[in-house]
Amino acid sequence: MGRFSASVKKMIACCQLALTSSEYRLIKRSQLFDHDYYRKNNPDIDERKMDLLVHFIKWGDRELRSPSIYFSSHYYLSQFSEKEQSVIVPLLHFLHEGGPAGKDPNPLFHMEYYLKRYPDVGRVQENPLVYYLKYGWKKGQLTCPEMEYLLGIHF
Repeated sequence: MGRFSASVKKMIACCQLALTSSEYRLIKRSQLFDHDYYRKNNPDIDERKMDLLVHFIKWGDRELRSPSIYFSSHYYLSQFSEKEQSVIVPLLHFLHEGGPAGKDPNPLFHMEYYLKRYPDVGRVQENPLVYYLKYGWKKGQLTCPEMEYLLGIHF
């Protein structure tokens, strides 16, 4: 009975947040939260008690727990002053403000490079990293100049 009760509570909490939280829907749609990655890198979280995305929204983003290999909370914050870092909630800030302002989500995805290399991405009015996760990787698009070097591509 206890396990069933915990599962029901988890499901209810998840449904409540999903129905009421624009943050939940935004992160879910962005594909920047990877349950497997988050579980593996945060073994202290008991997913039987709480949905991992719910945990990330309530605590993980503020605790600088990275949601996937595509977004490094620490790297992202390193692009801001100490004063700014103290008030930024990394992933949400990136999705709302940092991405449109050209802040890089990780050391291997350079927003300015990506938009310059693939100008059509800028025209679709979508966050370049989100676009890459949906379409760009399938097209073999490069995300930083270092990839050109590693692949021996010179333009």
